[in-house]
Amino acid sequence: MNKPLTSLFKLFPENSFMVGGAVRDALLGRTSADIDIVIPGSALEVRKTGNKIASVFKATFFPLDTETGVYRLILPENKLQIDISPMQGETIEDDLKKRDFSAVIQKAKSLP
Repeated sequence: MNKPLTSLFKLFPENSFMVGGAVRDALLGRTSADIDIVIPGSALEVRKTGNKIASVFKATFFPLDTETGVYRLILPENKLQIDISPMQGETIEDDLKKRDFSAVIQKAKSLP
């Protein structure tokens, strides 16, 4: 992971998790251009976090689904898109049970 992305991940709140296919790719030593991050809190917290990161990294930030609080960051310099959503449930385990994937029931607390 290059230094700018490490700096980016430090801007996420404590207890944020990378989930989904990017976790699988990391475990297989592959690079992923599509990362899903789950953060604690509400859709408002997602919006605040995304706006802060977009400002620091000059990224594009927009809603994908305002009802569920899912937003997308696009970092063209890194050719990376990050979808950010609020945690569904009290724990990351609760959240993972509600996700729409079955092959990748993995999590990584990879955000420093």
